Amino acid sequence: MDEFTDDGLSIEDDLDIWLAMQPKPQSPVVWEEVGWHRRPTSSRRRLAIQIGRLNECFDMGFARRRNAAVWARVTWRPDGYVIEVPSGPDRDGPPRRIASTADMLAPLATTSEAARVTWAWLRGEVPDGYVLVAA
Repeated sequence: MDEFTDDGLSIEDDLDIWLAMQPKPQSPVVWEEVGWHRRPTSSRRRLAIQIGRLNECFDMGFARRRNAAVWARVTWRPDGYVIEVPSGPDRDGPPRRIASTADMLAPLATTSEAARVTWAWLRGEVPDGYVLVAA
């Protein structure tokens, strides 16, 4: 006979979910929404899911390299996503924004675009077709 937890899941299903949420050494990025706990993020696709959860209530999140000082702040707006990154040699200068060369004033349109640009930044590059501008 199967045993079930308080939320109606079998113990095996509940354990599988818990294990999937635990930090993994291979997760190079940590995502943190303002006011929530940190979530290890192992891929650009997973980062897109985390960014997609931003909304009017939780409109900002931070992506950081697990073992480095590199970070990016992703802000939700009704018309898209704004990605701000640190500047200066010690990364303590005013933030800069990553913008598309096609329209440097517009926010990034989709979660997948925001995740692709953020993931690239955390790996030390600005993707082709994007530039750093004053925030």
